[in-house]
Amino acid sequence: MKKTLIFTALALFGITALCAQVSTDPTDEFYDMVERWEIQGIISEQPPLRPYPLTKIQEILEEVIEGDNEIEAERAEEYYERTFRRPFKINVLADGNVRLDADGENVPEGEDWHDKQAIFGLGAAGDYSFRDIVSAGYDLNVYGTNDITLDAVPQYKAQPYYFRDSVDIKKLKAYWIMDATFAGTYEDIYGQMGVSHLSFGPFFKNSTVVSPDAKHTANFSFVYAGERISYTQALFGLSASNGKGSAGDLFSKKFLALHSLNGQIFPWLTASFYEVTIYGDRFEPAYLIPMPYIITQALSGFDDNTFMGVSFTVRPVPGFVWVNDLYLDDAGLADLIRFDFDTKLQCTFQSALKYAPANLSWFDKAELSYTMVTPYMYTHKQNLIDSATGDWNIGTLGAINYQEYTTAGDPLGLSLPPNTEKIALSASFTPVNRLKLTLSGAYIRHANINESLPESEALDYLNSPEGYFVTDGGIHNHQHVLSGGDPAKVGEGNNTYLDSAWNHFNFLVQDTKMITCHLGLDAEYTVMTEKYGSLALSLGYTFEQIFNYGVDREIFHAKGGYYVDIVNDEGKTEKKWIGHASKSDIKKSLDAWKANLRDITNHYIRFGLKYTW
Repeated sequence: MKKTLIFTALALFGITALCAQVSTDPTDEFYDMVERWEIQGIISEQPPLRPYPLTKIQEILEEVIEGDNEIEAERAEEYYERTFRRPFKINVLADGNVRLDADGENVPEGEDWHDKQAIFGLGAAGDYSFRDIVSAGYDLNVYGTNDITLDAVPQYKAQPYYFRDSVDIKKLKAYWIMDATFAGTYEDIYGQMGVSHLSFGPFFKNSTVVSPDAKHTANFSFVYAGERISYTQALFGLSASNGKGSAGDLFSKKFLALHSLNGQIFPWLTASFYEVTIYGDRFEPAYLIPMPYIITQALSGFDDNTFMGVSFTVRPVPGFVWVNDLYLDDAGLADLIRFDFDTKLQCTFQSALKYAPANLSWFDKAELSYTMVTPYMYTHKQNLIDSATGDWNIGTLGAINYQEYTTAGDPLGLSLPPNTEKIALSASFTPVNRLKLTLSGAYIRHANINESLPESEALDYLNSPEGYFVTDGGIHNHQHVLSGGDPAKVGEGNNTYLDSAWNHFNFLVQDTKMITCHLGLDAEYTVMTEKYGSLALSLGYTFEQIFNYGVDREIFHAKGGYYVDIVNDEGKTEKKWIGHASKSDIKKSLDAWKANLRDITNHYIRFGLKYTW
């Protein structure tokens, strides 16, 4: 039945679509305008969890329309008319990504790259409101594509589509994707639930907490949005996976709980404190209580994955802001108090200078930003606990990981891996009406944390049984290890932590770094008619140079070991784990890893067509 429905949809409409709907999609152009209006001081800082319900969207648009800035009032009025004139919309989209110069000379040995990706689709979407109290939005789509890899897009760019459970139609794979939100509003309070993409925090498109590029989730939220203070309480239903990334199986009972308090301290300063907990294999109502999660987590033995964050925005003059966000997983607080920074510090940090002039219709926004993701940030082991004995073991890579910072096997926050920093510069312009140009550049450094492991820890990896650990320095590479590689010693307390991770910082101190440089130009032109809808045409180019490509491959591959019987000091026979690896294998592993590194150059072209009626 499913195959018949998808085939019929594709046959009737020829190509498919992704439509950005204002109350279901945090990447809709409305949120670009909200960010610009906040920078310009036309509106106050809005609640950090997006998308907003339709009543909140209408309130923001009306405030800008009634304001003194004629340029932005005209933009808001045009968007208001386009959104509320026809609540039901049909959308058609064709999107193509091509990588050039990725021939036999450029493709690393042993890899099969896909350098062309076409995505087609059809969708229906809309937003509805009833007496400014109840509102709903929906976004229903069918997609078809020839390729679901990320080979045809620049490195670290997330795929915005959710490809899962396909139906094969000749050379295409077809997929459903459906998002919907429902909200109730009373004065300054609203509650919302749905299945949708989300964005949280002061960075609209690159959130460290919940990124709009992450897969959609079931979500429930309560928001108080006062004039100077806002409070958010939310619960997300995530998709757990069994350690195989996006190719793995999906499982239920994984949750993210979040609460935040935002306040305007002075007219020029706003600040926020928030907490996040990821947990699973149970539903924990205690996380719905507005209490510090560090206290709530103690009730379950500190086994959940808890984070806290602070952000602040300084607005010295209208049109210019300085935004900062620190998101902390774990830290050696005693060392930091003594100003010893060579200690455990798992966090992300973002800082950006943003400029959006209020009286230049052709200049939209410029941004200079810095992003840091420290080693082992977002990673987390999965404990397997025997309820009968209380004993625990580290789960293998095939175990369902309820605490890793992923949903459906892919990153929930930033797409940058741990032990990475990024400097980015972008500027967007509208030189003529409905033509948007965006210039962008980025410099990214990443290192594999395993290159700097001491010999004893590298041997622990090599002497472990296959299937326990990954050593690629990515989001699945957590900070635990089997002592001596012995799987029987996995539950013996802190000896399972890597000392180098537990007591040292090691941020980008490794000898070998992968350097990625991006330069891009994107253009989008929209033809709008009152009778026939709108047609948006887009074209983009990105130049990519990567030095030491392959740093993010595994370094140490498990060789395992075996048990022998020995007699201990008490005269009792016990088993001792003997690993297959020696110190010479460490050098062999590092040399083999470095031998596969190479410099590559890529050129990416993206083109798109989106029709909305």
